Amino acid sequence: TKVVTADLKGGVYKVPGRELTVQVKITNKTDEPLKLGEYTAAGLRFLNPDVFTTKPEFPDYLLADRGLSTDPTPIAPGETKTIEIKVQDARWDIERLSDLAYDTDSQVGGLLFFFGPSGKRYAAEIGGPVIPKFVAGDMP
Repeated sequence: TKVVTADLKGGVYKVPGRELTVQVKITNKTDEPLKLGEYTAAGLRFLNPDVFTTKPEFPDYLLADRGLSTDPTPIAPGETKTIEIKVQDARWDIERLSDLAYDTDSQVGGLLFFFGPSGKRYAAEIGGPVIPKFVAGDMP
């Protein structure tokens, strides 16, 4: 079967900006170029507006229709590359997902959805540790 694999390489959750930034190694084992369109965790959907040009029918309180951003370059068939994904929205706090920042063992998990020109959707699971950051800006 044609699949996409994803391996979480690291991540930071910026508390002031409600922003999760992760580096994920993606391998496209399909026969079409793919774009990352969605990250889903705990029923919340964070969408990439470069892929979702219209808002899907879904409850507003669970949908961040501009909550995901990444390099818009498609991942070619057979290609493996590491991409940076930003997931940012107030729903991190509203739906209490940001509690991960206050855990001594902060973990994140969810599904990435990739889309090809054929309209097919491919899911890949990610999970692992993230580092909480309590200050704004780009300090380490």
